[in-house]
Amino acid sequence: MTSTKPLKNPFTVNCKNCNLPLADSFSLLNYKNRFLIHSSVSTTVIIDKKKITEEDSIYYLMKCRCHLVVGRKYISTSVDLNGYSGMYFFNKDDVYTYLLGGGVSDSINSICLNDLCDDIDKIQKLCLYLYKKIDDKK
Repeated sequence: MTSTKPLKNPFTVNCKNCNLPLADSFSLLNYKNRFLIHSSVSTTVIIDKKKITEEDSIYYLMKCRCHLVVGRKYISTSVDLNGYSGMYFFNKDDVYTYLLGGGVSDSINSICLNDLCDDIDKIQKLCLYLYKKIDDKK
């Protein structure tokens, strides 16, 4: 999802509970599986010290200063999230965005980033499917 063309209006990712800013669109890498993936976060984010292992991933919980769990910092990721080890994953249900120059949005969906990433995922799956079909005929 990285692009040389910047967003028209940058946005901040904020805690739904206390409204503290947690990250901004300049560090946004991707949107996958209901998570906004960022390369860096604000100093208001607290990284839990307890490692959690789930399937083939290891991560720490990320909390806001108000102690709401807002996401995960992955140490190692599963195959479908390959390349995102060490990155910060915000759960879209625990944050909201503030679009600079555009006012408060009720959810991340109002930026259309969600729809755009869903479409990209669909196109990627279609391309993989077609590639496999072509490869099978060789």
